[in-house]
Amino acid sequence: TFSEDRTEAAVVLRVAPGAPTTVEHVVISGLETTKEEVVRRELAVKEGEPLGLDRVLESQRRLGALGLFDRVTITEMDPDSADRRSVVVRAEEAPLTTVSYGIGYAEQDYLRASVEVTRRNLFGMDRRLSAFARASFRGFRMLGTFREPYLLGRKQELFFTAFREEEEREAFSYIRTGVTLQTARNLSHSWCLILRETYAETRTFNTTEDCLAFGREFCPGTLSGPSASLVHDTRDDPLDPHRGHFLLTDTQVSLRLLGGNTLVKGFVQGTTYQLLTKDTLVAFSGRLGLARTFGEEQLLVPAPVRFFAGGDYSLRGFGLDEVRPEGGNALILGGIELRRHLLGAFWG
Repeated sequence: TFSEDRTEAAVVLRVAPGAPTTVEHVVISGLETTKEEVVRRELAVKEGEPLGLDRVLESQRRLGALGLFDRVTITEMDPDSADRRSVVVRAEEAPLTTVSYGIGYAEQDYLRASVEVTRRNLFGMDRRLSAFARASFRGFRMLGTFREPYLLGRKQELFFTAFREEEEREAFSYIRTGVTLQTARNLSHSWCLILRETYAETRTFNTTEDCLAFGREFCPGTLSGPSASLVHDTRDDPLDPHRGHFLLTDTQVSLRLLGGNTLVKGFVQGTTYQLLTKDTLVAFSGRLGLARTFGEEQLLVPAPVRFFAGGDYSLRGFGLDEVRPEGGNALILGGIELRRHLLGAFWG
């Protein structure tokens, strides 16, 4: 309907819904190694349910995200049918094995070389197995990872990782071995739960210095037991946040029954960001940690799991871990920052 001066028009769109189009059959073709159930469990297009363009696009996105296929197309077999149509999913599988390698030089290692082999779609079920090895004149490192995308028939990723590394340095030598079993689940768009079972052993030898002199990660100790982390994240940008908050809680237990030092450790970290004006930001942060041993010769937990403070991302004005170089069983740390936009990407 036009206005009186015919400079404007009011438009009314009347839609009469017709009968819904239902998916009668889903036909999958082109698979050589991949099991058909791997494709079907990712499809948003289901037999007996309505057919819509959004479901077709979502199905293509999910299948492409698997990384198993070079190309995926979804077409309608009988597009002239008014109420029931069949859908054809054609998939072209990508290569199953990838190999990467490199050679380089480092001050500690001198000449070193590495190779990584990844086998995707193990047993045709989207499982992945990868192995990494790096060797030099001073030591070597081996790492293996297995990924199970569907745990107990549910869309739940499970990772199993095992590693071993040895190195000879001027001040000391060390051997580290470990295995980790980990799974994570998103409880909502901002909450995530992470469960782990870990065994990690570090042995240091050929040194007369305190291990903390060359890094607490090289101090001897054995951890073996379960741990859990709960993460809540509403930041607008994880790398450069301007609003929102971040909360991390972590609990770790190590038991002699499982081959490790007996200890318990809890840690809470929280940060919140608030824009006061377009160019002014205030950030509050806090950390609280408690740990202790049970049935050990000393109450102080092993150096690799002690609490430390100092450094750019901890207590500024001190060097890394300088507040108490030997570390401790407890930590309480708080901070307030007022940030002001200066120019371009620079803040003060």
